[in-house]
Amino acid sequence: MQATDYSRSAIMDVRDACALAITRVIQNVSRLVDGQVVKFNHVFDQWPAPGEEYDPPAACVVGPPEWAYDPDAALSPALLEDTVETITPATPGPPSFGLWRTGEMTDRFTVALRAGSSAMRSRLKLMVEDAFQHLVMPGDVVGEQDLLFPNEQSRYGLLLHLPEYWGMTARASLIGGANSDSEDAAMRNQREATFVVSVQAPKVELHAVPIMAITVIKNITDLIGNPISTSPVTTS
Repeated sequence: MQATDYSRSAIMDVRDACALAITRVIQNVSRLVDGQVVKFNHVFDQWPAPGEEYDPPAACVVGPPEWAYDPDAALSPALLEDTVETITPATPGPPSFGLWRTGEMTDRFTVALRAGSSAMRSRLKLMVEDAFQHLVMPGDVVGEQDLLFPNEQSRYGLLLHLPEYWGMTARASLIGGANSDSEDAAMRNQREATFVVSVQAPKVELHAVPIMAITVIKNITDLIGNPISTSPVTTS
């Protein structure tokens, strides 16, 4: 098995994958208000240039402009066992590949909103807040993005799936926000707000999985328990 045969792949770094996952969350939020569906018409990765037209309400998801690596927080590489893929021994090359956790990313992302009125901005803020905290009660159907404690009680935050980054899963939670009106925005009949989202995600690397040889001692005895032979059997 070669690394190119592995079923998972990464087409971008973990931060860009997290930003894209947040974008999908914002694109999917909606609410029925007075018989009309309220949702975002556009979700950008950067605001259009001045003069470019678009229909609000709109949002923009921006990743951290800079980041740092903390050598003191480095983890010993650990194999994620549920990512191991094995092929038949007849195939040349390493028999197994898997993802190894080599670190942890913790960064802050920004979700900026633009609406045509204060009332619409308030609705959008409500929708975003609800999207990042889905209350799960006993007996409820658990969604794939619901974040739970081991006892299956709701935990603050949301699970983000990262198909563009090895199929990993990240945790996202809102940690702050503010209305961000400006004189220029008011002249364009825009009302703005900004949320800050904290995201934690694993940093992983694809690598061959070493063969672990285990030697088992096979004892053969007669009917009354006397040893007849002892031989090692090696398995992998």
